[in-house]
Amino acid sequence: MLQRPSVNLMDQVRQTLIAGGRPFEATKVVGKESYLGYEVEFELDFLPDGRFSCVTSGPQGHRIGFDGATVWKQDCAGLAYLLDFTDRDREVLLGSLMSSSWVLPNSVVQAKSVGDFVELQLKDSEQCFRLTVDPNTHLPTRADLHGGGDTVLLGDWRAVGDRLIPMHVELKSENEPRTFSGATAKSTNREGVKLALPKTTVTDTFIDLSLPPTIPSRPAGKNHIAIHPLINGKDVGWFILDSGSGVMLIDKEIANSLHLKKVSKDTGTGVGGTVESFGRLVSEFKAGPATVRDLTFQDFDMTQIGGPTKPFAGIIGTPLLRRMILKLDWNVPSVEVYDRERYTLSKGSWIPIRFDTNNPVVLAQVAGTPKAWYRLDTGGAGFLTVHSPFVNRWKLLENRTTTDSSSNGIGGQMPSKLGTIDWFEVAGHRFEHPKVEFSLAERGSFANTYLAGNIGIALLRQYTLILDFSGQRIAFLDTTSH
Repeated sequence: MLQRPSVNLMDQVRQTLIAGGRPFEATKVVGKESYLGYEVEFELDFLPDGRFSCVTSGPQGHRIGFDGATVWKQDCAGLAYLLDFTDRDREVLLGSLMSSSWVLPNSVVQAKSVGDFVELQLKDSEQCFRLTVDPNTHLPTRADLHGGGDTVLLGDWRAVGDRLIPMHVELKSENEPRTFSGATAKSTNREGVKLALPKTTVTDTFIDLSLPPTIPSRPAGKNHIAIHPLINGKDVGWFILDSGSGVMLIDKEIANSLHLKKVSKDTGTGVGGTVESFGRLVSEFKAGPATVRDLTFQDFDMTQIGGPTKPFAGIIGTPLLRRMILKLDWNVPSVEVYDRERYTLSKGSWIPIRFDTNNPVVLAQVAGTPKAWYRLDTGGAGFLTVHSPFVNRWKLLENRTTTDSSSNGIGGQMPSKLGTIDWFEVAGHRFEHPKVEFSLAERGSFANTYLAGNIGIALLRQYTLILDFSGQRIAFLDTTSH
């Protein structure tokens, strides 16, 4: 008896999603988005090949675009910057799913059948997503990041031009869960799809050049620097300066005492996993010559970091550092702030950096492994923590003498091993036989698969750092060279 040849699942899905109509020059989807605890409006414009621009309204409104190669974001303050690693892959995947462009042969998302699933792999990325397909309709129902993390639910499929697209898309994520409920989808003009990275148009930050650049600062524990700003004109205490924090944090009790307005509901990922918090609007943040208006902080129980006495009122992270240039010297210690459009580096050279989940990362290398991207974390204790996926991939614990240790941070504590490596190199500087942490974390920031590790303050404090986050660069200056 002749057997019917098996039908490739990917072919079945492609035949289902390609509706056979005439393709739109461009498509506009309009609807409601649940974002950071609010229901706001969104507009998604996309071209047939999946390039897109998406605008979200509301108090934390923003625009995200994908030009076929790079992904960018312009936030509610007008800051425009590239998204990389975790952020880039999430937005490209989400955009390709919402536009159904992933089924096309020239898509940036490569798709193939793997058993009862379709596997999606982003070009130039090691990340894979498993697509679940309804066996009766052959319509995709969900996409899961391999190894856990983001999940995208798909539904309410409608014919739009030459394809079916999901009008209901729900992103379940540790960082920014979102739900899109499209109301209408129609043809639009191709020229209306804004794909180019917009120019930064920040108007909320003022640097008074008539004042000294120094910000009041002091040591925070053994390794960190804390600064002393005014929050809405009030002295509420010291804030840890932490380049490894993608958000600004303020103690919940302080936020409540100042009656700071809640503008979002969010989750953040730290060493120990995720924590829930509310976005609180600070009308005026003032530190030295710098003033920033309408700056959002996440409220947080600072006893998790400073203990029951709460010696610190909060944490200063990337959102502030993108608005100005900072010079950090741990020997004094001192913090100086400069206008990002007027600053000139007098000595040394700039090193390019990128960002993962709003954290700066730099190319570096552990002996016996290839060059990889490492987070720069001025709030992280220790010399270097190697992420658990990188430890496992390169078998860094084999034939190595180690002792039990742990890593502390937002969300809790994670186990690790402490051992010595032959050398570590970053920004042209080589460190011989340093002791480093090998993370054993199964969740949280030290289980991040995009980055190889976390460079801490024990290394960074050996230099004066010039941080230019808006220019995506950093300078490591010898303490004797300035």
